[in-house]
Amino acid sequence: MGPNCRTFGLWSDGIAAVYRQPGELPIGGLDQDAAVDVSVIDAELATQLIAIANVTDFDDLEARLNPGSCQACVDGIDYQFTLHTNAGPRYFTSNEFEFDQSEPLFQAVDNALTAMAEKLQLSVETHS
Repeated sequence: MGPNCRTFGLWSDGIAAVYRQPGELPIGGLDQDAAVDVSVIDAELATQLIAIANVTDFDDLEARLNPGSCQACVDGIDYQFTLHTNAGPRYFTSNEFEFDQSEPLFQAVDNALTAMAEKLQLSVETHS
């Protein structure tokens, strides 16, 4: 991730934040001092995403997904996200996997990102 990349965080209570620096977000909660902007989205969107992530068979999902591609290489946006699930963190990047919107997990991610884009400065573009 380059210096102009943004990192978005979403917690189970619907708190959403955007950080300018790349890297991992604090798992234990919001780092208010480092955040560029903080807002709240519908907590149900966060709850749905967490519920879907916790029942997703990630090995099966990854086996079904098409390979990703480098969108930044052609003036696009590359996405990466980490889901902190009951089974531990799962990492996805659009360079490695195509984010198939017919998959419930990616629908839930997109729904949350869309809500975050409406609330936060330095908005993120979504697949919607």
